[in-house]
Amino acid sequence: MTVCPLCGAEHALAIRCPECNVDPGFGPDRPSPFTSGTLWVMMGGIAAVFIVTLVLVAFTN
Repeated sequence: MTVCPLCGAEHALAIRCPECNVDPGFGPDRPSPFTSGTLWVMMGGIAAVFIVTLVLVAFTN
């Protein structure tokens, strides 16, 4: 038996939680799929899109 990391319900190991249907691979102990550099690039891309949108709106009004 194991405990669901999301809802805390006990269920058999390696199956989805019967209460909330969360996958057994989910949880706080899992490593991040992103490296630190990838996260910074994604944040930079979002910031660039925001700044370009802000400038376009400022010049068209």
